[in-house]
Amino acid sequence: MDLDVPHLQVAEAEVKNVRSQAEKLRQEVAHTETLVHDLGSERRHLEETAYDHHRVLLAKVLSDYH
Repeated sequence: MDLDVPHLQVAEAEVKNVRSQAEKLRQEVAHTETLVHDLGSERRHLEETAYDHHRVLLAKVLSDYH
């Protein structure tokens, strides 16, 4: 069996690079998902507060001001 060591080393380096990029992307996705969740929670809180204090559904009146 003829093993081309330099080519194997290049392939291993490429695999390592791809794995590193994949891990960075996984971290970015996790951060983005957390951000989306947090923003959704803040929006719900804002909507509930506006309704509790003023009996206003923001989704219905928002277009009146934009």
